[in-house]
Amino acid sequence: MLQSRTRDEQDFRTVYAFSEVPRPQADLDLANWFTSTKPGARFTGPPILALPLPDGGRVTLEGRRLRRMIGGVRPDRHERTLSDATEFAEVLSTEFGLDLDREFTDLVWSATAEG
Repeated sequence: MLQSRTRDEQDFRTVYAFSEVPRPQADLDLANWFTSTKPGARFTGPPILALPLPDGGRVTLEGRRLRRMIGGVRPDRHERTLSDATEFAEVLSTEFGLDLDREFTDLVWSATAEG
């Protein structure tokens, strides 16, 4: 069981659990197909990255919106919208440690168009 909390005073909540109950492969195939193709699902929209920070905070990139939550007794949240493909590639590198080909990051940036 994986548990998480976003604030120090918040109780832990289960966000993922494993089960030893066998599942037919056909059920897994159908569930995976559905979540990877359903319009509006998390996996068919803009990219989402999240990284826990050593202070208990988290940095999250959802499409073009970057959020940084600094942990501690009084959490502090900073949020901004990325302005272009160069900034997007820089954030992927500096915040998430992803050294990706610029042609690839430009393609992903173009898929994050808002509106």
